[in-house]
Amino acid sequence: MTKRSKPLHRDETYFTGMMKSSAYNLDSTVISYYFPLSQCIEGLKVLVQSLFGTTFHSIPLALGESWHEDVLKMYYVRDYRFLRTFTKHYLTGEVILEEVVESMKGARNMFTATELQRQIMYAIIDQTLFGELSSSRDTISVVEDLRKFTSLKHVEGTHWHTRFNHLINFGAGYYSYIYAKCLAATIWVDVCAKDPLSLTIGTTLRVKLLHHGGEKEPSTLLKDLVGSDDF
Repeated sequence: MTKRSKPLHRDETYFTGMMKSSAYNLDSTVISYYFPLSQCIEGLKVLVQSLFGTTFHSIPLALGESWHEDVLKMYYVRDYRFLRTFTKHYLTGEVILEEVVESMKGARNMFTATELQRQIMYAIIDQTLFGELSSSRDTISVVEDLRKFTSLKHVEGTHWHTRFNHLINFGAGYYSYIYAKCLAATIWVDVCAKDPLSLTIGTTLRVKLLHHGGEKEPSTLLKDLVGSDDF
């Protein structure tokens, strides 16, 4: 076996993950003890009851109805006011400690610039391969050239993009992932953060955003919700 002197692209998340765990003394296995499936379902019930005053029922999702993992719900699952209502150790019943949650949030905030840089590169690759001005070149050379947009340069002989299935699923729309994160952050700060389990806030989300479906332009919905013309 030959010794590899340069890190591969896919090594980036591995090494940053190790550094996050070390900096905040986090053990993902220990944290998972507080999130067994049964407790997570209870957490969903709490969220739905608190925000919308309704009970939670399991209904199969139609195509396209699920939330992306990094939109608004991710702010809830890192807010101790919400987590303390349902996260309990699966053996002891102990509620997760607030300092553990703060460490989780701190670790997530590490390397945010690196993560943003990576997501921008993904979006550019997706646009280059599948956009209106898509390239007829082979994917390997396209990805190699576009690595100039990141601080981690291309390593010859590696083809990490062949395992990145979002390039196929999004079809020149991967940039929307970054928009979703920005919009979710705005909604959280301007609407939800002050009292995330408030029925008043839930009503605001339902009336101004959710119940319109596709009958209003998304930008109009967001302007009405946060009271800003920045969208």
